[in-house]
Amino acid sequence: MSLKPGQSHKDDAQHTETRTAAEALSAGDAVALDANGELVTADGTNNPTVYGVVGHDDGDGYAAGDDVLVTYSGPVVANVAAGVGPGVELGASATEGQLAGGTSAKGIMTMYGEGAAPGGIPDIPTGYAHVDV
Repeated sequence: MSLKPGQSHKDDAQHTETRTAAEALSAGDAVALDANGELVTADGTNNPTVYGVVGHDDGDGYAAGDDVLVTYSGPVVANVAAGVGPGVELGASATEGQLAGGTSAKGIMTMYGEGAAPGGIPDIPTGYAHVDV
């Protein structure tokens, strides 16, 4: 069994809320807030302050104007740069919606990298990591 982007193996530890998407978003994307308090993809240039991670959907993604469940605190499967393993501090990547090694105002850190997770925790899909926002 594998976790999907935007899911967590510790749902009871997540803090989530619903916000409006200002642009197209995908489950697991790292997001920032625009001047209207709407969700935009985080990136290292225009929107470097990561607010949270987009929650799981049925694979269709979200369009501008959609209501989006976002994890703003706690564990969640997030889109990450290649080669990010466990115990790495993360910040916004140059790639929109992706986290990469670096720093953030929230102190985001990977719990488990992609692939097999330890001790009965579901596997993490390629290109993602289970992070603590």
